Amino acid sequence: MFRLVPSATVRLSPEALLVAESFLAALPPYVQAQIRSVRLFGPQARRFDPESPFDLLVFADERNVELKTAVAIAVSAVEAEGLYAANATLCTPGDLRDPTRLFARLLHNAEREGIDLWAREPATAVA
Repeated sequence: MFRLVPSATVRLSPEALLVAESFLAALPPYVQAQIRSVRLFGPQARRFDPESPFDLLVFADERNVELKTAVAIAVSAVEAEGLYAANATLCTPGDLRDPTRLFARLLHNAEREGIDLWAREPATAVA
């Protein structure tokens, strides 16, 4: 199950907390192994514009139909609450090799102002 990073709860507005919890709860457990992290960024992360949609960056090992569908369903679950619009951008290591100028700017903003909502724990080595 996806659970919100405890440090995020103090940085999020009540609305962002609701969106984050709804998005993470709607992600099916079978995609957890494919997702590296989920980050809120943009105006909502900065608490700048309460009317802006919630922008989420989902960093995953690879892009596939199963994962894209799961992320789309999670966004729909947030929007089904009836109050908030959300956007999710799926990013993979391959996207980082040669990003478009617009995508590079999005990644820079997410790194600079983003709030980690969930991150996969690194695998522990077995001796």
